[in-house]
Amino acid sequence: MIECETVIESAETAATERLGAQWCGVDTPPGALMALLTFGTQVHQGLAQLAGTKAKRLLQLKSAVASYLEQADEFLAEGKAAWKVIDRCVTAWNAHCEAKATFVERLSVDETCAWPGEDYFEQMQALSAACVNQQKQLRNWGAWQKTRSLAMGQGLRPLLEALEQGKLAKGDLTDCFEIIYRIAVVNHALNASENLRNFFGDEHEQQIEEFQKLDEQVLQLSAAVARARLAAEMPHGRHQDAVPGSEMGILQRERVRKRRHKPVRTLLGEIPTLLPKLKPCLLMSPLSVAQYLDAEQADFDLVVFDEASQIPVWDAVGAIARGRQVIVAGDPKQLPPTNFFGRAESEEDLIDDGLIEDQESILDECMAAGLPCSHLNWHYRSRNESLIAFSNQHYYENRLFTFPSPDNVTTGVRWQHVPDGHYDKGRSRTNRREGECVVEEIRARLTDPARQGQSLGVVTFSQAQQDLIENLLDDLRREDPSLEPFFD
Repeated sequence: MIECETVIESAETAATERLGAQWCGVDTPPGALMALLTFGTQVHQGLAQLAGTKAKRLLQLKSAVASYLEQADEFLAEGKAAWKVIDRCVTAWNAHCEAKATFVERLSVDETCAWPGEDYFEQMQALSAACVNQQKQLRNWGAWQKTRSLAMGQGLRPLLEALEQGKLAKGDLTDCFEIIYRIAVVNHALNASENLRNFFGDEHEQQIEEFQKLDEQVLQLSAAVARARLAAEMPHGRHQDAVPGSEMGILQRERVRKRRHKPVRTLLGEIPTLLPKLKPCLLMSPLSVAQYLDAEQADFDLVVFDEASQIPVWDAVGAIARGRQVIVAGDPKQLPPTNFFGRAESEEDLIDDGLIEDQESILDECMAAGLPCSHLNWHYRSRNESLIAFSNQHYYENRLFTFPSPDNVTTGVRWQHVPDGHYDKGRSRTNRREGECVVEEIRARLTDPARQGQSLGVVTFSQAQQDLIENLLDDLRREDPSLEPFFD
């Protein structure tokens, strides 16, 4: 206690000088001293913040505040001039803090970037001036912040952060979102299905390879069994031992002749029993059936028409009459038989005017007669889904089972619109602008190292358009001799 009093007495002069009436010696309340210490610390911190990095300004501020504090009773008392200035300053500072909080909230300002702490007032003044000068951009910024807030609420924070940090270009935002969304959908589907979760691609590919091998073996064995059964029906013995006048004898005699052979129709009519044993399956056109098989010949067990949508009724009737059963296979959505190949060459110019006549096919006739129909639901040859997708939707009522293609981005069908194309009907019967676009596409492919090794086919729907494109290609070859090797 004596030691404390000694310390207090030694500080009497300095304490009285700095604290004035607040100092009461050993009777000074400790709480009052702590309050004064806190006040001094806050004043110092405030002055340091106001001065920023300018040491000279800090000294000026400390000197001014010190002079006011020395005359506190005269200048700082409530109602005095200094008190009023400080009161207005405090009021203005509180209003500033409220306005800044609103500004930060509504515009989502990053305070560490807007004013890092040094030269606070200069930075605040510069930011305020920039906001006034860039009002249009400020409006856009506010709209972006609103959109950003909604996106954040939908769980898109990683995407937005990548965009704001410059890791993602603005033009790639949509594609990136779509990719991420598709990956999320796939992952959700995988997690929701036990079969998909337990799916292993290598194991699946191995099963496919094993199935293909077994399927090929079944085909080979089936062919061997068919050959064995047919061979068992073949006539036995040597051909030279055949009885003269028998069907085998007739065939043997005709085989050794050097000239004056019998007509095929006559020969086949004389061996009606031997023919199906030697040739149990005949592959013939409707015209060949009428030409080589007599109408009185024994009926075939089964007559099969392939591509029946291309066979006119009158060509098919004769073949149907020679069978006990008939299978008519074809696609009613394909082009029907036409009189195109039956027109004279002098009439070729009339083709473009729509004078080609469609004819009824045997397939149409069978469907109209109400014969039983069976549909193939996944018979399409392409490995790319886009090649069948249009027909499946517009012609087959989406009944075909199609399978997604992994390379659908670069292959398949693509529609290229020619907005300024015009068909010159009645004159050249061509679409010149469309022909120019075709030739430009050919040029682009032939000059592209990545695609110039690919084969290229061009299909037109008229002879006139074909001639136009060929003429345009000739002009292109003259303009660019480097393309000539592709036409050798």
